[in-house]
Amino acid sequence: MNNSQNIETREDLAKKLIGRQLSLVIAKAGWGKTYLGNKVIDTLNEDSELPIFPYVFRRKTADEGEEFLNALAQFLVNHGKTELQQYLTQRQDKVVKWKEERVETLAIVLGNDLRNLECFLWFDDLQKLSIQGSLTERITHWLVHDKPADSKYQLLLTGRSFPIGWQDNKFENTVTLPGLTTSEIKDIFKEIDLTNEQIETIEQYTKGHPLLLILLRIIAVNSTVDEAIQILKDPKTNDIPRLTEICLEHIWKHVVKDEHKELLIRFAFLDGAEEQSFVKHFEKYGITVTEDTLNDLARIGLLQSLHEETSFDLVHVKLREFIRKIAEYKNYPQYHIDLAELYEERAKKEQRDKNDIASDWLETGLHYQKSAKYSKKSEDFTRSADIFIKHSKKILRCPRRQEYLMAIADNNFNDKTLPHLWQPLLEKRAETGLQLTKFEDDDITLRSYRDLYILTKHSKWLFNQGRFYHLRGRLEDNQKAIKVLKQALEIIGDEDNDSLLEKAQALALLASVQSISKNEESIKNIQQALSILVSDLKLIPKFDLDEIDSMKVEDIDNEQYVNDMLNDMLVKVPESYWHKMANILRYIWGHYFEFSRGRKALACLVLSKALFEKTHDELNVAAISINLGMTYLRFVYKLEKAKEYFTLAEKVFSDHQQLFGLLRTYSELTSWGFMKGEFYFALTNANKMFDLNLDILKDIALEQRGFVYESIGEYEKSEKDYIECLNLTPLGEHDYQVMTRGYLGNMYICWARKCEQDNDTIKARDKLLQATKIFNESFEIIKKHKKFVTLSSIARTHVGLAEIRLKNNDLDNAKLEVKIAKTTFDSILEDDTRNEYFFIEGRIHRVQGEILHKEGASIESVCKELEKAWHIFVTKREEKLVVDKEEIWVLNSLVNLCQKEANNV
Repeated sequence: MNNSQNIETREDLAKKLIGRQLSLVIAKAGWGKTYLGNKVIDTLNEDSELPIFPYVFRRKTADEGEEFLNALAQFLVNHGKTELQQYLTQRQDKVVKWKEERVETLAIVLGNDLRNLECFLWFDDLQKLSIQGSLTERITHWLVHDKPADSKYQLLLTGRSFPIGWQDNKFENTVTLPGLTTSEIKDIFKEIDLTNEQIETIEQYTKGHPLLLILLRIIAVNSTVDEAIQILKDPKTNDIPRLTEICLEHIWKHVVKDEHKELLIRFAFLDGAEEQSFVKHFEKYGITVTEDTLNDLARIGLLQSLHEETSFDLVHVKLREFIRKIAEYKNYPQYHIDLAELYEERAKKEQRDKNDIASDWLETGLHYQKSAKYSKKSEDFTRSADIFIKHSKKILRCPRRQEYLMAIADNNFNDKTLPHLWQPLLEKRAETGLQLTKFEDDDITLRSYRDLYILTKHSKWLFNQGRFYHLRGRLEDNQKAIKVLKQALEIIGDEDNDSLLEKAQALALLASVQSISKNEESIKNIQQALSILVSDLKLIPKFDLDEIDSMKVEDIDNEQYVNDMLNDMLVKVPESYWHKMANILRYIWGHYFEFSRGRKALACLVLSKALFEKTHDELNVAAISINLGMTYLRFVYKLEKAKEYFTLAEKVFSDHQQLFGLLRTYSELTSWGFMKGEFYFALTNANKMFDLNLDILKDIALEQRGFVYESIGEYEKSEKDYIECLNLTPLGEHDYQVMTRGYLGNMYICWARKCEQDNDTIKARDKLLQATKIFNESFEIIKKHKKFVTLSSIARTHVGLAEIRLKNNDLDNAKLEVKIAKTTFDSILEDDTRNEYFFIEGRIHRVQGEILHKEGASIESVCKELEKAWHIFVTKREEKLVVDKEEIWVLNSLVNLCQKEANNV
């Protein structure tokens, strides 16, 4: 709107705001934003039957998006729209995310419910959206900027300031929010017969400030008009904030009855509106709380009734701030303790909604925590921490879980304030941080592990740090994990079986971490771990993991065979060791997996999974299921078996909202998709990795999605992902640099082939030049750092260079490069038959065939190479793995050959 529209009163403005798609009101406290919103609501109620949804944002330091969605869903259900409610019901107990997949699922659900629903939405206290990217902020931003064109809702936003990141929004039509007009002032004082002179005085000194006028009305009605005027004319009250303060002081001293003051103080220490039935329990602290009392305070204008008069709250945040300020500071702890006791009493009433119960337990802990901050008493901190620890499972399954995380991370909790509960709280912090994927170096999870080690000097917290780095999987984390695990091994003794088991566990994890870079020390560490299990502890009976190569996969797949192995093990392994033994077998798997010992890896996992099942550890069973799927996918080539395990893991991690587990699952389902040739399935799961919005494994996600985009011919998107992946890869990670460049270079070759098919020779040439540049960069890295680069990456680089030489008709160098690629590939351990390698092997044969064809060799020799490639891509594995572009190129080459030599074939 603009000033030429002659808006004179709040009522005029309220009418103008009705019928508009979006209205935004930003003003300082007390300037009547809420007053204006209520005017709009009153006008709507008088003139229409439009459904109205008002919501006040409450939490500045935590994301309240899930609370907000639950309230909005109930409003929509009341008006015949149920999709959001169904969506939330399906995700009960889970963290709600803005996106479920690449598509903005929640946006679709909201759009469907709001489509063609004429309604009025009013969100107050917009400044509380202080966490950019939070669920609350993203929903609000979407409602403002990205709603569907056919939506018919009207949206009013009011607040003291823009949310972070919104300040640059440009609004073509704006209007300054003025003070109230003379007629509006008269309306506020309509119960009093004011003279024109008094009205002029009030208008002059208040500048039409809504809150100040309301406070003056309270004084004028309950004392006298002269007293109100006298306050205005006092020379000490020469500005609005000071006048507001003086009016509040006068009301407290001269208007509020003494017997009501204690009740108002209790309201001030609440965080918002509360049910009348809850407030009634203030009576146990000697406070009179009757319906008449509440109505009397509402009539005066100090309380407001909400939710069809079942709840009450103070009328303004300034009143809450004032009462807290004048309340005796020494009583602050007791006020919060009293509230904590009331919330705890209500939380124990189990017949209520579980989210309400969880919220009450959270409020109990929060009020004990606030009491402790004022009292500094250890017992108050202890009561708070005890509540947070005991009821964490309930709270973590309710919409206020983010607020809970902020509460237990509070710096006021420490070894001095919690002499007996500091360690359990740190453990709860670490557990919660891991669940809610707080994976930054300075975030709650890693800090908790470090604090636990400082507190206890126990090696297990160093071990957990190593496991954390191993899980997080950033490229620089490998060395961090090795460092802390070696530190753990230095302090683990071998005086008893428990210590030996700890040692075996740390050695196995260290070996698993080291094996990623094919570190020879990994083999020594795994042998030492096995020696402890086989010789020292005698926990692996009847078979030696070094002899598992003689086992058949069919045996390992056989449930009875596994049960026999497990029963043999359980005879020797005390029940108290089962969990650690399962973990050790998991880490031994990691070593065997990286060193391409497929059968050994599989045997370790089936035993580990069986042990975790014995301990009823559902989350670890899911984690092992991912590893089983990976092993079947990469070594055994049973794709449907692999998918069974991934599906099991996805369900468990989704149910428990273990986001890191979901990230790993989606990564493996992406691999499964492009190995199966179901590229759009792969793309869906690759995008799910990004939709979790986690700052971990991003480089792997980018690389995987780049590969999928390449496979479906989306070359621009593939190029973007590969380049971003390279930018995230530290220069010191030489193998990752070469491997990703190999994928990028190959993508450019694919792109060039497509351009040739489209007769765009200039663009094809440009893509080949880009491929040449990339492979030459890889070649330089290999020359300088060959011992750090895997043979598969080297082979991939040379076969890429061979193909480029072939395209440039440089046949001698093409033959040289493909010879190096073949020699390098043949050097890979004989049993290292991971499925990703057969792509390299097949490609070597295809390029050899194309070189022979270009040289004019006999059709028999060309066909021999191309058929080898065909055999590898199509017929070599048990299951059909993939319909890949390489297959299509082999077929093209065979067809071209047949056409050329038609008379001879």
